[in-house]
Amino acid sequence: DRFSLAFYAGQDDVGFPAAEDLVLNLNYGNLTGSLDWRRIVSENVFASLTLTGSRYFNFPLFEFGGTEFERANTVNDFSAKADLEWQPGQQHTVKAGLWAGNLLLTIEDRFDGNVTETSDIESQYFSGYVQDRWEISPRWNTTAGLRASYYTSGGHFRLEPRLQLEYRPTADLRLQTGYGRYYQFLTLISNEAFSGFDLWLLTDEAVPPAYGDQFLAGAKWNPVQQWSFELEGYYRNMRQLFEFDPRIPDTAGLDYSELFRFGEGYAYGAELLIRRNTGRLNGFVGYTLGATRRKFPSFNNDNFYPPKYDRLHDLNIVLNYD
Repeated sequence: DRFSLAFYAGQDDVGFPAAEDLVLNLNYGNLTGSLDWRRIVSENVFASLTLTGSRYFNFPLFEFGGTEFERANTVNDFSAKADLEWQPGQQHTVKAGLWAGNLLLTIEDRFDGNVTETSDIESQYFSGYVQDRWEISPRWNTTAGLRASYYTSGGHFRLEPRLQLEYRPTADLRLQTGYGRYYQFLTLISNEAFSGFDLWLLTDEAVPPAYGDQFLAGAKWNPVQQWSFELEGYYRNMRQLFEFDPRIPDTAGLDYSELFRFGEGYAYGAELLIRRNTGRLNGFVGYTLGATRRKFPSFNNDNFYPPKYDRLHDLNIVLNYD
């Protein structure tokens, strides 16, 4: 048996005196804690139990001419997770797990010290998964899995299949392809110009979770022990994206689902990694060429546009010298 306890706390408090009568203050951070118990049940069975708790908070304040506008957003998450790994033979590794928790999201708006809007969004969530890695032959192996998720907020139940196939034509070359479906029950509502007033929100009965299908194909080549090369391409579609509709002049009296607009998107790209694994001088060079696009009805002339997190080029260089 092995027990581990972890705790983390972080907070940022940033003030921007933009002008004599204009002040912007950002106060945000996280508190997290976890207790993990791992046990060797037998020679081929391993189990773990994890208890977690976390709190995210964001308290931005905007003051203009002595008038204050505040928006408080907190996310409290408590969960329990159990995982099991079983190796029935040399060719199979089976993993399975269950996860359950409670999410509470609180939003409160204040204008000049008075509460103008407040809401609590709470949901219990349950999920389970099973995965099997099977070495079909010395050249072929596959990893297949299925994940099931249920959120009580809206009563949404979703299945997410995953599949990866690997082929080794030679000892130093691996060809891989994969597919997965992914659902997003939480969404981050973020302004395209400024992220200080970002909000985390949940799905509801009339607000289904966003989802996407991701496809990838790649190759890993190790011609010598000292060098390795990886190249991978991917494509992902995104459906039922939901975010606050900025054209609503007044949200008072509206149902939760009427606050949102729903759209679609896609992303694609290629990633290259060159790594020097040994020697006194080692490290890697990683480069990604990628694009992300989104589209919402009656916005940007119904054309796709790049969101603020879109990055066409991303280059990382790491060097270590001993």
